[in-house]
Amino acid sequence: MRKAASKKVLIVDDEPEICEVVSDYLLKRRRFKIYEAYDGAQALGVIEKVKPDLIILDILMPVMDGFELLKRLKGEPAYSKIPVIILTIKSEAENLDKGITLNADFYLPKPVKLENLMNFVNLVLGDK
Repeated sequence: MRKAASKKVLIVDDEPEICEVVSDYLLKRRRFKIYEAYDGAQALGVIEKVKPDLIILDILMPVMDGFELLKRLKGEPAYSKIPVIILTIKSEAENLDKGITLNADFYLPKPVKLENLMNFVNLVLGDK
């Protein structure tokens, strides 16, 4: 019996500690192939190379913020179907509205309980 291929998850956050904590948690719970990027521009390069199954995206980042990255992804047919979970400190209603308007799948405020994030990851990837 063949083993299922690992899902590819891209974590995009300008704080390496956040990437590390989320990455470690996901790896302990499931077999994922984890990629990290520290701004939207760097994330575009990773997305082109690996076409992840899921993106966990911060909003406040240098060079290119998460909203701009999300706008570009959803406007590009090759990437528009990649699910995106926004994970950010920007929890004001107008930011939530903007994330929804740009077709993010979920919008979670930081700090987030990692168990809750894992539930959303499983939901988005269609896994239990």
